[in-house]
Amino acid sequence: MNEHLSKAQIKWVRSLQQKKTRDELGLFVAEGDKCINDLKGAFELMLLVTPENATSTEIAQMSSLRNPQGTIAVFKKNLNDHNSIDNSQLILALDGIQDPGNLGTILRTIDSVGLKQVLVSKGTADIYNSKVIRSTMGAIFRVKIIECDNLIETLKQVKKHHYKVMVTSLQTD
Repeated sequence: MNEHLSKAQIKWVRSLQQKKTRDELGLFVAEGDKCINDLKGAFELMLLVTPENATSTEIAQMSSLRNPQGTIAVFKKNLNDHNSIDNSQLILALDGIQDPGNLGTILRTIDSVGLKQVLVSKGTADIYNSKVIRSTMGAIFRVKIIECDNLIETLKQVKKHHYKVMVTSLQTD
């Protein structure tokens, strides 16, 4: 791809930094060669921006980083629902994780111990936030992430499939 990007394309990529736009379009942005290469096999690539087809100023305009890594890609989200749960595998449920970096680190930890699927409540940070994508260090493409509008109802459905539900909380009241 040797064509330069239009102002509309730059604006479009920049708009994907907003969760609302990511949700509406079913797309997300990733930055950096390693991250993009890791994601290529698991997500459909929609646009690849490199120094060959964009200036450093254009890349900086699209980037969420202070020091852009030079390569930006737009991918199509993988949308999973509770019907895609693999009943033969352990499931971890996360509720209300607010910090994107913490969520990414948790997903990376889940991957490192061999878990393959996780339920994420609606109140949890957006899994397609660029900080989450970066901090997973590729785990996002190895772990099936199922976003739940209603985590309690989803857990009830999971329990019907003979799963034991165990809960932990930082709240003591």
